[in-house]
Amino acid sequence: MSDMSEKANQDKDVRNEMDEIREIIYGEDRSKFESEIQQLRKENKQLMDKINDLKTRCEKSDSILTENVDGLKKTYEDNKNITQKLEALKEEIMSELSKINESKLDKSEIGQAFIEWGTRVRDKKSS
Repeated sequence: MSDMSEKANQDKDVRNEMDEIREIIYGEDRSKFESEIQQLRKENKQLMDKINDLKTRCEKSDSILTENVDGLKKTYEDNKNITQKLEALKEEIMSELSKINESKLDKSEIGQAFIEWGTRVRDKKSS
């Protein structure tokens, strides 16, 4: 165990010597430097917290935007389907109107035929 305590004492001596060397090099400014380092660490932590907060907010915004885009895609597809159905209905209506117009022509021709028939009947009675 004495080896371990000697080792611990040596480590303590080395740390003390390092502290003395730092004191010689930095002098009174050492505590100022340490204070500034602590302040920088604190600011760094605050910035990292802000970055993490922004990252979380960005991820949430991304999720919302993805949902909105998916909703818009569905709405677009729904509108596309409705437009196709309206076009089909328009074609059907136009076809029916065409048939109606054709039947009107047929009625005209029938009417003309009746007029001609009436004229012939009249002419036969006259003769």
